[in-house]
Amino acid sequence: MGVKTNVSPTTLAPKAKAARPSAQVALQLPRHRSRTWWRSLRDSLANLVFPPQCAFCSVELDQPPSGPLLCVDCQRQLSPVVTRCPACALPAPHLPTHDGRCPACRQDKPAFEQARVLGTYQNQVRDAVLRIKHAWFEPLAVSLGGLLAERIVQSPLPATADLVVPVPMYWVRRLWRGTSAAQTLAEKLSAELSIPLADDLVRCTRWMAKQSSLPASERRDNVRGAYAVSSAYDIRGATILVVDDVITTAATCDEVARVLKRAGAERIFAAAVARSSGTV
Repeated sequence: MGVKTNVSPTTLAPKAKAARPSAQVALQLPRHRSRTWWRSLRDSLANLVFPPQCAFCSVELDQPPSGPLLCVDCQRQLSPVVTRCPACALPAPHLPTHDGRCPACRQDKPAFEQARVLGTYQNQVRDAVLRIKHAWFEPLAVSLGGLLAERIVQSPLPATADLVVPVPMYWVRRLWRGTSAAQTLAEKLSAELSIPLADDLVRCTRWMAKQSSLPASERRDNVRGAYAVSSAYDIRGATILVVDDVITTAATCDEVARVLKRAGAERIFAAAVARSSGTV
């Protein structure tokens, strides 16, 4: 999937601290490894007692699939093949041939270089995104993460990412919801694409109004200054894949990409389950 930047694992790992493991170990063994191990054991035991079901429509599956826990029909509905702008993933059936970007991106280029999504934020895809915002739909989030990984393999990004980074949620909102869809998706992408997860690289520093509650004209102002990069990392020259559940106006991913670039990252890509049919 392209050529990686000349950034060593040591450079990307948390800066050395006496109580922390070596940089190489820190990247090879992300902090979520125990959660992933327990989730795999739990799912294996459940399959012995209960027949596997599609994580979206609950239809009984003949056997546990090797990939996402989704039936064939749901995989087709949740991951349709649609012509999109490679930069912002906006549905764009008639892209210009000279640069491949949609008119919105040529007018206002996002800080991330390219994006990959499963579908447009409507119908079944919208329903799936709304479900994974709740903790009891985590198996669906994991399955969608697997589908998204397949999409990235099928439509490779221009360069292989050095780190996978979820869009963070403010700690109060995370505590209230009990889950983070972006976190679960990022964990699955990290595992499937064999790219280290850095889920503490970016943090949300303040409470914000929900982006979905605001008109498009106010969303950039809502997220401006709301994210910060941890000083424990040196990401100079890094290529980073930012993960969220949905890209609507792209204001959130754009703001996260900007703070990562200010911290020294060289290339930023984005990935999400859904993309709104609106403009960036």
